[in-house]
Amino acid sequence: PLPLPLPVTRPSRIRPSTWFLVDLAVLSCGVSLTFVGLVGAQQILVTLFPTIGPISLGITYSTFAASCIVAPAVVRAIGLKASIAVQLLCITLWLMTSLRPSLSLAVPASLLIGFFAASFWTAVPTYIATISGRYDQLAALEADLGQTSATGSLSQVGDSLLETSKAPPGIISNLAATFKLTVSDTRLALLVPLFCYQGTEQGFFFAVFGSRLVSPVFGDGMVGTISIGFGVTNMVASLLLGRLTDSWGWPGPLAAGLVAHAAVLGVLIAWQVFDALEIKNNPQGIAVMYCIAGAWGLGDAAFNSVISTMLGVFYPPEVPDSATEAAFANMRFWSSLFTGLCFFGLSPLRRNTSESTSIAVELCVPLGMIVAASVGLVVLWSRRRIPVTPSDDLGGQSGARRSSMGSFQGVFFGVFMSTFISGDALSGAILGADKHPSQHRVTELFLVYVGVAFAGFLIIVVFLRRHSSGAPLSSSSSTN
Repeated sequence: PLPLPLPVTRPSRIRPSTWFLVDLAVLSCGVSLTFVGLVGAQQILVTLFPTIGPISLGITYSTFAASCIVAPAVVRAIGLKASIAVQLLCITLWLMTSLRPSLSLAVPASLLIGFFAASFWTAVPTYIATISGRYDQLAALEADLGQTSATGSLSQVGDSLLETSKAPPGIISNLAATFKLTVSDTRLALLVPLFCYQGTEQGFFFAVFGSRLVSPVFGDGMVGTISIGFGVTNMVASLLLGRLTDSWGWPGPLAAGLVAHAAVLGVLIAWQVFDALEIKNNPQGIAVMYCIAGAWGLGDAAFNSVISTMLGVFYPPEVPDSATEAAFANMRFWSSLFTGLCFFGLSPLRRNTSESTSIAVELCVPLGMIVAASVGLVVLWSRRRIPVTPSDDLGGQSGARRSSMGSFQGVFFGVFMSTFISGDALSGAILGADKHPSQHRVTELFLVYVGVAFAGFLIIVVFLRRHSSGAPLSSSSSTN
C-alpha cells in the first residue's frame, strides 16, 4: 500500500498575539453584561428602598473590604478565571433575591457578593496586566521573526503561557504578604489616600447623587436617565486616558480626574450649601445635572483605568514574587472600605443632623479627601526612580517593555462603563419618568437584569481562556 501523505501545515493567518486581544474582548463583554444588572439595581434599590438599599450596599462593600485580606490567597488557589466567574454567578443570584426586596434575602446575598468581590477585583486587573504584557512580548517577537516563519514557534509559546501557573503559596503567606505590603511599601502608602477617595467618590455617586440631588428635583425616574451622562463620559474617557497613560504616564490623567471632581464638588457646594445657584426652577437645570454627572464620570475613569495601570507597572505580574495580587487587593480594601462607610455613615448622619448640615458634610468631606490624595500623588511623583509610563523599566526586572497596559486597562473599563449607559437606559425605558414607579415595573426591570447578568456569566465560563500571572515569555523559549 502507498504511504499516507504527510499532513501539510499551513501558517495561521491570525497572529498569535491577536488571541490576547480576543481575551480582552471576551473579558470586557462578559463582565459588562453582568454588571449591567448590578449597577442599575444599586441605583434603584437606594432610590426606591431607602432602608433595604443602603443596608444591602453597606454590607456588600464592608464585606468586600474585609475579604480583601484573603483575596490574594483565593485568587492563587482557584485561579484568575474562576475568581472572575464565581463573582458573576454570585451577582446573578443577588439580582434574583432583589426581585422581592427584603432584609432576610438581601443580607446573605450581600455577604456573598461582598466576599467574592475582593477576589474578583483582584483577578480582573491582574488578568489584564498579564495578557497585556504577553501581548507586547509576542507582538515584539512577531515583528522580529516575521509572520510566516514565526507562526509555528509563536503558537507553541502562546500555548505554553496558558499552561504555566504559579504554585500557590499557603494561606498564611498570602495574608502576611498583603499586610506587609500595606505597611512596608512607601509607594503603596502614598497611594492609600487616593484609594480611599476612589471608594468615597463611588459611594457618593451611588448614595448621594441620585437620592439627594437628582430625585428630589427631577423625580426617581430620572435618576437612571441622568446617570447616562456619567456612563458616556466615563466610557469615552477610559479609552482615551488609558492610551494617554501609555504615552505620557499617569500624573496628567490622575490630575485631570482630581480637578474635575474638585470642580463638581465646588459647584454642588455653591448650590446646596450657599444657595448661590438655582437648578430646580432653571430651564437648563437638567442640562446642568448632565454636565455634573459627566464630569464625575471623567474623574472616575481616571481613577479606575489609571490606578490599575500604575499598580501593574509598580508590581508587574510577569515578575515572580512581585506581589501583584496583594497590591490590587490593597487598593480594593481601602476603596471598598470607604464606599461601605459612605452607605453606613449616611443614615445616622442624616438622622442626627439637619438637612443642610448633612449635605454640607456629604460634599465637604470628599473635597478634603481630594486634597489629601493630591498631596500623596505629588510626593510619589517627586520621588526618583518611579516608573511613570508602562514602557518604563527602571528596575530591569520585567524582561519586556510594556507599551499597551494602559490601553488594555482603558478598553476594559471603557466597555465596563457602558454598563451605566445600558443599565440606566433599561431603567429609563421600563420605569419611565414616573416619580414613583409601580412594583410591577420594578420587577420587570429586575427580571431583565437577571437574564443579562446570567448571559455575561456564561460568556466568561465558555469563552474566556485561562491565564496565570508570573509566567514571563523569554526569548529563549521562542527558539526551542
